[in-house]
Amino acid sequence: MKSVTIQLWIMLIASLIIGACYIFEGDLIFGIIIFVFSTVFLLGFREFGKPSYSYRIAHIYVGSILIAITSGYILASFLFSLVNLIIGEEIMNLKVSDILLMSLGVYSSYNIYRLRKNAIRPEKKDIR
Repeated sequence: MKSVTIQLWIMLIASLIIGACYIFEGDLIFGIIIFVFSTVFLLGFREFGKPSYSYRIAHIYVGSILIAITSGYILASFLFSLVNLIIGEEIMNLKVSDILLMSLGVYSSYNIYRLRKNAIRPEKKDIR
C-alpha cells in the first residue's frame, strides 16, 4: 500500500510541475490539459476503505496512460518536425517542459507495464 501511495505522490507532483512549466513557458492550453490529467492522481487520494488499494492502482494506471499518450504526442510532433530538414526549414525546438514530459512518459510506461503485469496473473486451473 505504501508503494502505491508513493507512486501517486510522484506522479501528482511531477505532473503539476510539468503543467506549471508549460504555463510559464506560454503554452497555456497544454498546461491546463496536464493539470486536468493530474487531477486523476489527485482523486486517487480520495479513495478510502478496504477496496482503496485497487482503486488507487486504477488511478495510477489511467493517469499513466493519459501522461504516456500526451508524451507520445510531443515525441511524434518532434519526430515529424525532422521532416522539415528535408524541406530546409527549422525543426521543433524542445523546451524543458517537453523533455520533462517525455521523461515522465517513460516512467508512466513503466508503471503501465508493471501494473498490468501484476494485475493480469494467470489463474490456477484444475487439470483433470
